[in-house]
Amino acid sequence: MAKARVLKDGKWKCITKHDTLQCTNSARIAFKSGYRTRSRDAQAAFCIGLAGASRLLTESTFPPLNPSQYNTRFLKQTPSATNAGVTHPSVVSVSLPFRSRAENSMDSQNTDVTLPCLVQSTIEADDHNVIQKLYQLAKTNSKELRYKSYDVQDSTWVSWTMREHVYKKKQSTYPTMARGLFTTTRNGKNKIVVRGYDKFFNINETAGTQWSALEKETVGPYEVTAKENGCIIFIAAVSKDSVVVTSKHSIPDIKGDMTAHGGVGYCWLLKHLESVGKKEQDLAEWLLDKNVTLIAELCDDDFEEHILPYAEKERGLYLHGINYNVAAFHTLPVSIVRQVAKTFGMRTISYQIQSDIQTVKKFGEEIQRTKLYDNREVEGIVVRCKRNGQDFFFKIKNEHYLIYREYREVSKALLHVSPDGTWLRQQVHDHPEWFKCYMKNKNIIEVRKRFEKVWEEGRLNFGGDPAVGVQDSTQLKQSIRPRKSRHKDPSVAASQEHKEVEASVDKQHVIDDLQPLLASLQQLAVDNSSQSAQFEQRNDRLRELTKLPLDRLRIAIEIIDFQAWSAQCIDDLCDIIHTTDILHPCAIILIRQIVYPEVAGLTSLLPRSRMKHIVLLSESKGKVLLDGLVTPLILEDCLGKPQMDVINKFIQNTVPSVRLMLLRAIMFDFNGYNTETRIELLPWSDSILQIICCILSAQPLVALDATVLQDLLGSVHTIVLTRSKDKGCMQLLLMLAQKHAQVLVENKLLDTIEMIANASEMFLRKSVLAQVVSIRKKVQPHQS
Repeated sequence: MAKARVLKDGKWKCITKHDTLQCTNSARIAFKSGYRTRSRDAQAAFCIGLAGASRLLTESTFPPLNPSQYNTRFLKQTPSATNAGVTHPSVVSVSLPFRSRAENSMDSQNTDVTLPCLVQSTIEADDHNVIQKLYQLAKTNSKELRYKSYDVQDSTWVSWTMREHVYKKKQSTYPTMARGLFTTTRNGKNKIVVRGYDKFFNINETAGTQWSALEKETVGPYEVTAKENGCIIFIAAVSKDSVVVTSKHSIPDIKGDMTAHGGVGYCWLLKHLESVGKKEQDLAEWLLDKNVTLIAELCDDDFEEHILPYAEKERGLYLHGINYNVAAFHTLPVSIVRQVAKTFGMRTISYQIQSDIQTVKKFGEEIQRTKLYDNREVEGIVVRCKRNGQDFFFKIKNEHYLIYREYREVSKALLHVSPDGTWLRQQVHDHPEWFKCYMKNKNIIEVRKRFEKVWEEGRLNFGGDPAVGVQDSTQLKQSIRPRKSRHKDPSVAASQEHKEVEASVDKQHVIDDLQPLLASLQQLAVDNSSQSAQFEQRNDRLRELTKLPLDRLRIAIEIIDFQAWSAQCIDDLCDIIHTTDILHPCAIILIRQIVYPEVAGLTSLLPRSRMKHIVLLSESKGKVLLDGLVTPLILEDCLGKPQMDVINKFIQNTVPSVRLMLLRAIMFDFNGYNTETRIELLPWSDSILQIICCILSAQPLVALDATVLQDLLGSVHTIVLTRSKDKGCMQLLLMLAQKHAQVLVENKLLDTIEMIANASEMFLRKSVLAQVVSIRKKVQPHQS
């Protein structure tokens, strides 16, 4: 008879398949005469619960349950296609106690919350094997999967990051689809310490989220929850006395760092715990005992605005998920999540249970029509159900929300690239204070509301404005279609399919037309010969390739095997790009295909002949090299010594305007670039600080204005406050004081430099302060 070990009454016990467990109903808590008051001081404002709590205990015993039957509600022992054959362990249910607020203030009985408990048999081995495979894949597929280490108390935690397209196109390649995953090593075994949801998609965004597929492959009950509009936060235990709060991929150096998502989340967590009379140790002990991660949404407009506003009384951490820290995706029902949220003082999310997918579909259509859930604007809804016996999520985004997000991204792009757009240009001129921190997600909602108010009042009458003649703002909202919205009208599905077939036929015609060129290139590109006849023939074919229209070049790129090209052929193509007038997008594509892979994979210095071409392209085609080589290197975090050498050569040889473009792109996290993932460079690493120093010190110097300097110094100040012994920041300040003293004096920023230096504990701060004193001595005679 098969046996398994389960956790019961705090101890591991051996049961057989036919054993049954008695499950008790959780006691319900009734808080009476509850009221709240708000206490403010210089540090923070938080709610303190003053009401006492009376508890109503009811015990009821359910009929005995066979564990194999109970698995249908939680997890069946079936392999998952998205988890590379890892077997998901079965689940049984036992009663696990945790402390309530009453235990800290008065005599009371224990409050029980029924949690499903995982069978121990193969979990640890599966987790270890999954993480080992991730390490192997990270070595061979560094562009798709990378990891970064963090020091957490006395251990090292590793954060795993996958590119967005992997979740859609390569689910079978990777052993887990977790979005937000931190691991560590204990006793020689890999262990998961933070576990986010498996990546889930919007309706119609993938083949698996088409309504037809959902109707066939998913089963209820369907838990429908409101999707709060903030940033995701993970809460996990470090020890029985301490927790860690992370963002999706990073852990702040200082737990309470108010410039980092994790730090702000940690401060909110302490407020929530105090509101119910609990401490960090209470939560840490509970998380460690249950081996789970809390998943919450940080909604705090004072820290960072997103799209929808949150009033002061609505801000905080909205707990919306609890996952077991195991490789397979095991998440708890929303009813349990809400109980845990109330116990630890966090905000709860609204939810309802639907029995069938058709009801869910109608509810989603109602959300699109009214734009409301429980009479408030929401980002959308998340639907939790089962697919092939496993937990499965999908979401239905509010179309109105997507339009709001498009407003924000367009405004950021206009502010980043140029003061374009009549209304926006006028507001930047009249109200610069509105946009001072717009790129840092501040004041976004207020600007959008002002824009719509002016529009609805009919005051958008500037010449050349695309809104002229629009009578109602809803006309514009209907005409704007968010770039990444993939909602499809079933009535046009057949037409769309027909267009896709036509496109595939057209592509085949293009391939047939290109076949002679591609065949010739395949033969000539592998030949290193420098004989005159072959050299001329090869260059003719390469010039023919560079003159292809953009759409045809993209098709050709898919077919050509550039890795098989000889070094001589790549050098010849670089020469042609350098000397020939090629369309900018075409040149970028070619650089990305022939130069970037080689540079990204360097483990030693780039050969001199190739570096020569980098220098020539930097001088003549700086913007092409910036977009096709330097930007991908930074976004992919390929910044080893060989890559830094290439980037420094580029900076030293390109024109100041291109260097200034690179500086602005770094300061705004490359916002506006067509990247598959949105990154956050702050706080800047040593490599990024070195790149900025090189940009600002290369001759001729870039022309810095007050806005760039203020933003630059603000970012440096943030880093110094979190890393007081950071050497790179002091080197940057010293270089600014030496090379750009006049601009600092003209914009009255010497005091700012001095303030940042005084906040540092690095020995170079003395050199910075001495340089500031020297500048002031030179300035004083002129002022007098």
